[in-house]
Amino acid sequence: MSAPVQGKIMFNTNDSTGLTSQDNSNEPIENSNTNDPAKETKKLDDLLKHSTQPLMILKSKFPFQLAPDELILDVNRVSYIKKSLFSKEVYAIEIKDITEVILTNDPFFASMMIESKILIEDKILISHLPKSQARRAQAIMHGMIACVKQGINYQETDMTEMVKKLETIGQPNIDITPVVK
Repeated sequence: MSAPVQGKIMFNTNDSTGLTSQDNSNEPIENSNTNDPAKETKKLDDLLKHSTQPLMILKSKFPFQLAPDELILDVNRVSYIKKSLFSKEVYAIEIKDITEVILTNDPFFASMMIESKILIEDKILISHLPKSQARRAQAIMHGMIACVKQGINYQETDMTEMVKKLETIGQPNIDITPVVK
């Protein structure tokens, strides 16, 4: 039997991994990021304000599902509530983790499939959605994904203005003539 390994782990707040190599000094780690507490409190309050106001709520239609599923979009995540008669499952996926939002239309309703980095085996699938609401939700999610990929903080604007801009950014370019032929 080998002896247990002892050592200490040092955390570096400036490194993306947070880990540094072993250090033998007993000095405490100082945070070089000296942020103003008032600014941090304001950021937290803004995040709380935006997180408690959903941008959009979609529900599958009742006659086709006895317990309609819900899809809730907010500024930071998409929450999916899968209901059955006696239980419900709740999935929350951060916008940065969504890889694709696929919309399928049939003659009367739409179905939406959301793929993410986290739910590799399972994909979120919600069906029997009103078509116009599903198209709008897809555009908003695509807009948020595009902003996250570009490093754009879209949360700074007014909520109504933000939703309009995200929807415009996320609209599929179906009817646009290409510049280069």
